[in-house]
Amino acid sequence: MLQHAACTGYRPYEGGVSRIAVETLAQLAETLQTNVEDLIGTRTKRSAGKRGPAPKIQQQLEQIGRLPVTKQRAIAQMLDAMLQQHAS
Repeated sequence: MLQHAACTGYRPYEGGVSRIAVETLAQLAETLQTNVEDLIGTRTKRSAGKRGPAPKIQQQLEQIGRLPVTKQRAIAQMLDAMLQQHAS
């Protein structure tokens, strides 16, 4: 499921062209150890009070989103492998 998102790239989702399944969004939030509200940007009260640069992981995800799809796939596969290794 998450691999499907990586295969098609992130831009269609960010631009509103494609929609992500609710189940996939929930799985992505769990994998990233966050919640769906943070992923879709509906937690404005908490984030509005924050100052300073975006967290490094957020900056990295934005950079990954701008990479070619083949590079995004490679990164997604690497992350999947590392997460599986640490889940065991």
